[in-house]
Amino acid sequence: EHPADIVITEMFPFGRRAFRSEIRNLIGLAREANPAVRMVSSVRDILVSKETPEHYRWSIDWIDEFYSKVLVHGDPALIAFAESFPFAQEIGDRLVHTGYIADIPPPPPADMREGVVVSAGGGAVGRGLLEAVMNLLRHAPPGHGPWTLIGGSRMDRAVLEQWRGLAPVGVSIEGHVTDLPHRIARARLAISQAGYNTVAETLALGTPVLLVPFETQSEDEQLRRARAVERAGRGVVLREGTLNRTTLADAVERTIAPGSIPPALDVDGAERTARLIGDLASR
Repeated sequence: EHPADIVITEMFPFGRRAFRSEIRNLIGLAREANPAVRMVSSVRDILVSKETPEHYRWSIDWIDEFYSKVLVHGDPALIAFAESFPFAQEIGDRLVHTGYIADIPPPPPADMREGVVVSAGGGAVGRGLLEAVMNLLRHAPPGHGPWTLIGGSRMDRAVLEQWRGLAPVGVSIEGHVTDLPHRIARARLAISQAGYNTVAETLALGTPVLLVPFETQSEDEQLRRARAVERAGRGVVLREGTLNRTTLADAVERTIAPGSIPPALDVDGAERTARLIGDLASR
């Protein structure tokens, strides 16, 4: 077998520190097989905030010792990596923003869009969002066309069946779907949490988006991403702690109101990443 020219670690060393021994062993074996092997770190647009500066310094030490490139799969026009990694400048030109990675269908004309799509990612932590939407729709006629609530693969099936029995006319309840980007492309409004894939796809499709980010005391990645979207004029943010029937109804109307068209989002991340890795391997 031909030894590897490039070894890519996903998120590490910016996360997954528990695997540091395994990664160090992997690097050692790769270098034994090919002393010229290059290490590349592949990381999303935003990191969860760290408790102390030492966590950031630890990542920089690994980058300095082992890595040739850090590929950040985001668009600095929306949010730069430095906003969640304050030592980014020390990485220098080894850090490259590739653009977002999103597989999207061609968006239809604006006058062909209809309805609202509400998605909860995989469904593990999005139940509260769907419950709030159901509460709104049961007490007020659903406007803006048909509503589709998508629970995801990990949403309790019994809960979905219960919601189907309670859903008013014009509201459909689904579990896992394989064509979410196509549904978002055809919608007048998308409501979701602020995970990487859904945000990238929705913004690239130009669908107005209301974001209700998942957040805890130690998890602020989605909140950071959602705030960046709102700051850029690309969507509206509603915090989980303020989510109720009244605030949701108001946020829906503010999001779907016509406004200026924001600049395009860079979603050529997959192609650019492949090109960068190919160039690095050919040196």
